[in-house]
Amino acid sequence: MKLYYGLEQFMKLAYVNFLAITFTLLGFGIFGIFPAFLASLTVVRKWLLKDGTFGIFTTFFRTYKKSFLTANLAGFFFSLIAFFLYTYYRLITEASGALQLVGGITFGVYSLLFITTALYFFPVVAHFDHRFLHYFKQALLLGLANMPIVLLLMVMIYGLYHLFVVMPALISLFSPVLLSLVIMALTLLSFSQMKQRQERLKQSTQMKGLQ
Repeated sequence: MKLYYGLEQFMKLAYVNFLAITFTLLGFGIFGIFPAFLASLTVVRKWLLKDGTFGIFTTFFRTYKKSFLTANLAGFFFSLIAFFLYTYYRLITEASGALQLVGGITFGVYSLLFITTALYFFPVVAHFDHRFLHYFKQALLLGLANMPIVLLLMVMIYGLYHLFVVMPALISLFSPVLLSLVIMALTLLSFSQMKQRQERLKQSTQMKGLQ
C-alpha cells in the first residue's frame, strides 16, 4: 500500500513536471516559462493544502491560460531588474576605494530586496487574489517579515542547483516541480504564520474592546 502511494506521488510529480516543460515549449520558451511556473505552483499549492480532489491538467491549464499575461509581465520585469543589477555589479567591480564600498553596499541591499520580492511574488499570485501591482507590495512585505524563510529558500534553491549539476537527468524529470515544491512549501508556512499573527491581533483587539 505504501509502495503504491509512493509510486502514485512519483507519477504525479513527473506529470506536473512534464506539463511544465511542455507548456514552456508551447510558449516558445521565453513566453511559456513564467506562466508554466505559476501553474506548477498552483497545482503544488493544492496538494500541500490538501485542497480536495482536483484535475491536475485542468488546474494547470486554467492557471496557465488565465495568468499568461500577468506571469509574463512579472517575469519580464524581474528579468529586466536582474539585468540592471548585473550591469550595476559590473560597474562596481571596475570602481575603487570608497565608491566601490558604497556601491557594493547599495548593490547588496537592492539585490536582497529583488530576491525577496522575486521569491515571494509567484507564490503570492498563486495564493491570494489581488490587483497586479499589489502583488509586488505583498510579496516584498511578506518576504521582509519572513527573512529566515527567504534565506532558507536561497540555500535550498542553491542546493537544488548543485543537485541538478551532479545529476543532470533530474532536470528533465523533476526540476520545475521540485523547485515549485520547495518554494510553495516554505512560503505557505509564512502565509500560515501571518494568518495566525493576524488572528491573535484581532483577538487581542477584541479583548481590549470588551474591557
